[in-house]
Amino acid sequence: MVNDGKQMSRTVSARISRESHDELLERCNKAGCTINEWLCAAIDYLITGSSEFDFGDEEEGKKSEING
Repeated sequence: MVNDGKQMSRTVSARISRESHDELLERCNKAGCTINEWLCAAIDYLITGSSEFDFGDEEEGKKSEING
């Protein structure tokens, strides 16, 4: 596959509970972003262990951490 300088992307689909979706939407609203932006940042964070993205959890007095 030839990369012509444009960022390549793929689509990921997942079935989640209504409760998880509602919580995700609430967090996105707090962070001022779309679900896609939030999920892309979350996946990047889980893969790399760091992110500049504001997940909207600072007001709760906690930092985003990987719980392992």
